[in-house]
Amino acid sequence: MINGSIMRDARKRQHLSQAGLAKGITTQATISKLENDSVAPNSEIMTKLVHRLHLSMDDIMIEDEQTPEQLLTQADQLTEVFDYQGTADLLNKIDRESFFTNEDKFHYSFLKINATMWLTHDFDTSIFDFNRILDEITDKRQSIYALLAVCQLGTAYLSKEQPKQAAYYFDQVASLLDGIDTEKYLYWTLFMLDNLTNFWSKQRQFDKSNSYGHQALALARDHQTVLFMETLNFTLGENIAYTKGWDDKEARQYLIQGWSFAHFAGNQVALNIMSQLMREHHITGDW
Repeated sequence: MINGSIMRDARKRQHLSQAGLAKGITTQATISKLENDSVAPNSEIMTKLVHRLHLSMDDIMIEDEQTPEQLLTQADQLTEVFDYQGTADLLNKIDRESFFTNEDKFHYSFLKINATMWLTHDFDTSIFDFNRILDEITDKRQSIYALLAVCQLGTAYLSKEQPKQAAYYFDQVASLLDGIDTEKYLYWTLFMLDNLTNFWSKQRQFDKSNSYGHQALALARDHQTVLFMETLNFTLGENIAYTKGWDDKEARQYLIQGWSFAHFAGNQVALNIMSQLMREHHITGDW
């Protein structure tokens, strides 16, 4: 978008009338519309006018202001790649009350609390804040952000090494997942299934972990996505290895698939953990 007032101020500094600026290029009426209404002529005329005023196109352009909803979508994308500082910085540009719908407000609150939790590791405050979201949402079965808040309550308690409390919340997630629109919220559905798979594996409840893991793999396959493929495959491989032994062929296949997906995704944190475990159990390969 053109900032007409910048054009007008530059013209006046050079003691040009509108007719003088327009001479040989366009009409005085065009200059008037440009300065007063920011209505730009074609690019050829604009280039000549800008050159006559000793400006550049960058000098007179206004960046289109992004809506809060657009910024929220960008914050989602940053969260998906675990850029929590970027998420927090972006959300700080938004006033929560600028959203028209409660669902957008819950969306904003969830992303901000989640980013803050991983930046500060203040899990007690995060537990309080996630519960605050749940208090605000009246129909928890209809809101993805209520379900995500429940999931992250489980994660926060697990991080505090309180697995019984974590299990309470993860069981709630499992009971509510059926009501989620997986087409609309594919990433978040897989995110929660990945959390359930990982949590129950750590509790050595392998049947439960496998159930969620295979559900996630089927969903990802149906939607032709590789989201969470590294952690899902590797966890399923660990589950088999812990029950059948690290020499089990199927276990090794899952472990190698998980490592390969992590390598493909450039997930260095996962690669380091996976590579160390595979070396410990003499699973050979390029790691």
